[in-house]
Amino acid sequence: MQTTVLLTVALGAFAGSAHGGPIAHSVDDFVLATADGIGVDGVAVDPGSASDAAQQGHGDSSGSGVWTYGLGRSGDGQSFSGGFPLLNNWDNGTWTTLTNTPAIVRASGQAPAGSGISADPMTYRRWTSNGSNAGELLTAQVRITLTNALSDGVTMVFNTRDAGFREVLIAPDALNQEQVFSIDFVDTEDTWVLLGINPGGVNGPSGSDFFNDFVQVELTITPAPGAVALLGLAGASGMRRRR
Repeated sequence: MQTTVLLTVALGAFAGSAHGGPIAHSVDDFVLATADGIGVDGVAVDPGSASDAAQQGHGDSSGSGVWTYGLGRSGDGQSFSGGFPLLNNWDNGTWTTLTNTPAIVRASGQAPAGSGISADPMTYRRWTSNGSNAGELLTAQVRITLTNALSDGVTMVFNTRDAGFREVLIAPDALNQEQVFSIDFVDTEDTWVLLGINPGGVNGPSGSDFFNDFVQVELTITPAPGAVALLGLAGASGMRRRR
């Protein structure tokens, strides 16, 4: 099944993309950052060691933006306490909290933390553009798979600064079934794309099941197929879902 929701359409000037492949790739960029000899807070460490972190704010492989990893309350990008609070503990390949919670963000996976709005339940990864492709139409694509049979499902939060926001229940009957979601957006400096996971399943957030809510995820930023860049735009965007 495929559904397309057109959020905004605007006309602008044409600009072709200079990139043939992904501009940013959440898994590949994370892995590269764990082999660059830079640890938490930018300190030098042995390349590839357990201390070699995918440090907060590390770049993507194309030099077009940076990645950050956090734990927040809201998916709208505006209501996080203090903005976009970051996870604060690096543990051999995984961002976690310092407290004893299941909140994790790693190269190809993610799990939420709490059972209610006051618990900062949503883990997220966020790509922020430096404007290298300003004016070009890009596609943010999420590939997500629920992998734990004990989960009652999770809620995916897929958000951009300018091109729309969507929450989607990844239900337990979709166990081990990859789902793909895309949003088209126009690149500008400081625009961002966020992928969040919260523990809201078929029974809502529940302290009895959020420990089981691990998902496999991949977020990529690529040139939109046949992209017509929309310069000076408030946003030309669409969301597509494919199962």
